[in-house]
Amino acid sequence: LIKAFSVALIFHLNAKGGHHQIRRNQPNFQEQIYAELQAEMLDVFEDEKDNDFVQICGWFRCSGTNVPLGITIMMRDIISQNKSGNEQHLSVYNRELDLHVQKLVASLGGCERIQKTPIPTCFTRHTSRLIFMWSTLLPFAIYPACGPFFTVPSTLAITYSILGLEDIGVQIEEPFNILPLRQYSDGVYDGVDFIRTVTNAK
Repeated sequence: LIKAFSVALIFHLNAKGGHHQIRRNQPNFQEQIYAELQAEMLDVFEDEKDNDFVQICGWFRCSGTNVPLGITIMMRDIISQNKSGNEQHLSVYNRELDLHVQKLVASLGGCERIQKTPIPTCFTRHTSRLIFMWSTLLPFAIYPACGPFFTVPSTLAITYSILGLEDIGVQIEEPFNILPLRQYSDGVYDGVDFIRTVTNAK
């Protein structure tokens, strides 16, 4: 389920699930995204008849469902049903596991706050207008220093740099579209597989 959580979180924060070759304007966009999610979940569960696999894919089909949050609920159900091990330490282990699940929920909430708190539109509009006015007046300001030959190239270079900074700022408003979420997910995969290998070797 930890692997499934990392996959579900990518699709929850990024409408394309990190598959940038899929275009939103395609008529079967949602079906393609669902097929990608289903394929990735199948890599996790390795059995398309697994109850958890069926339930998670069903949640994704329902519009507005918070799939990562649902997976954390499944984790807590498993922890509450855990009766194996030394009874003296069992409650301590289960409490610690539950605390880790709570941290996952807190991380999910933090990501959602970042995603759902965009920069006000008026700020972006005002910045664009200000940069346009500044770029228009820039040649008059640098003409005495640059002369007739270097004014235009200097203006183009400076304006290009400033517009690049503005574009970076717009992208930072939606960081989950540019962050390497797939690499983070692969790191979780490798960590879980390593823990499983070490545990099975004992």
